[in-house]
Parts: sequence; structure tokens; C-alpha cells
Amino acid sequence: MINPLVTTDTLTSAADYVELDLTYTDNIAIQITGTWVGTITFQASNDGTNFVSTVAKESTNASLAALTATTTANGMFYMGTNLFHPRLLRVTMTSFTSGTATVNILTTSIQR
Repeated sequence: MINPLVTTDTLTSAADYVELDLTYTDNIAIQITGTWVGTITFQASNDGTNFVSTVAKESTNASLAALTATTTANGMFYMGTNLFHPRLLRVTMTSFTSGTATVNILTTSIQR
């Protein structure tokens, strides 16, 4: 059985983040919307304490090899978990000037 998992929150200051437990999940879609100025970084962790930068594929970039660890603009980003499967994913505002970014993370849950 496959069930979607969704989490949505806003980033309004430096160090704000949206986090999702990826246990028993598959592909991940991250949508960022809003009016904001700053840098958002994709991060992953297995222990829940130490997060490191990870990469995502931006949907508007035609190159399959084009991956990014950060964004400064709204967009849709994808991550596959078949080769890299951390326990937690964070989308973090690592630099903030103004505004509100809304982050929506969608993944499918695989019931085992």
C-alpha cells in the first residue's frame, strides 16, 4: 500500500526549517512558494542531530545531471531515495533577508 505523506510550513527567519521523517518513503517532491529573499538549503541526517547539505533536482532544469544544494527562488525540486536514503530531510532557511517562504514536502510512504 502506498500513502502520500505531506508536510507544509513557512520559513520566516534564518535557521527556520521544515522537516520530514523519510522512514519507509520513496520519491520526494519539494515545492517552495511565497515572496521571500534569502537562501534555502536542502539537508539530510541519519541521527537527527547532525545535518549535512544534500542535493535536489530542480524541475525547470532540463539537464538530468543538474543538481542543487540551495535555492534563492521559488520552484519545484525532486529527490529520489533509491540510492540515497537518509532518515530525515530538512529544508532550511540558511540566509534570510525578508518575506515568507512556504515549503510543501510530499513523499510516498511504502507500508512494509
